[in-house]
Amino acid sequence: MSVTPLDPYGIIKASGFPFQERVKLEFQAASKQGWVVVNDEHPYRTDTGPDEDRDYATRYVDLIVARNGIHLVIECKKTEKESWVFVNPSEAAQGPIGVCHQNERGLNIQEIDLGSPIETSSICVIERKDKNHRFSLENMAHGLTTAALAVAAQQFRLQPPADRTTYWLPTIITNAPLYSALFDVSQVSLETGHIPEEDVALEVVPLMLFRKSLSPPRPGSHRRLNLLGAATERSVLVICAKNLETCLPTLANLHLA
Repeated sequence: MSVTPLDPYGIIKASGFPFQERVKLEFQAASKQGWVVVNDEHPYRTDTGPDEDRDYATRYVDLIVARNGIHLVIECKKTEKESWVFVNPSEAAQGPIGVCHQNERGLNIQEIDLGSPIETSSICVIERKDKNHRFSLENMAHGLTTAALAVAAQQFRLQPPADRTTYWLPTIITNAPLYSALFDVSQVSLETGHIPEEDVALEVVPLMLFRKSLSPPRPGSHRRLNLLGAATERSVLVICAKNLETCLPTLANLHLA
């Protein structure tokens, strides 16, 4: 029986861990700007929320970094075959962000004005060169928002903030190129469903705020259908890794207080 020889370099190349370590190095290099690497490969469990959200399995956050009470709970996503296109009709939205917020009174989700304009989208279309690869930004974002809440609860149990408010922002850092695509809805054909290429404004962007209803509303939480989605909207910051150094000043200037 023949044995396929191992390809150690191929295994390392396919792993996302070297990319994760490089992202960590960028934040360590930004220590003079006030960034602190809190932990990497941080364990957490989703055993603190409602019964339907508990699974008690230990999972890991790639990286947690902090600056002035703002914590980025980071998932590092390495890919070689994807482009992420964030789609907005007519004009780019720049709305508030739903972050995990904690103070001496407890832990909750709060709408916060970023104070720094970052384009927002609820739709991400991912171009896959590998048709067999199944990846959904919604699924990753859902898992990451759950992780951010669990880690914040973990910190609150260990050391409740006595005199300041802290914020926990789910963040995806990827090497995939990010695009913003704006289009005029009125130009979409009802016959083909297509829009003429000249009516799409496509731009490469360094970062994007992905905002969506990422978890089903709990029964009885709202009595009006149009409020159900908004009640579970969460925000995830998405950053293109090659732009991380230039994005750090923007992140440092977030005014969440």
